[in-house]
Amino acid sequence: MSGEPLGADRDAADQVDEPPTTGLAAVDEALAGLSVLDGRPVSEHHTELAAAHEVLHAELDAPSGQIEGRN
Repeated sequence: MSGEPLGADRDAADQVDEPPTTGLAAVDEALAGLSVLDGRPVSEHHTELAAAHEVLHAELDAPSGQIEGRN
């Protein structure tokens, strides 16, 4: 280990400008909502991360036939 933070070797071209899209509206919205964390103090991250976590759990726990956007 180099002692540098994880991802410290990434240059600006490697940074993601847009959150990934999954095709599941609720998941896409939760991931997009995390973009507000950039520039905020870490102490303010919990609320947004917890909300995204809840959405992801709800989508993953739903039976496959009941997930919005899936056939």
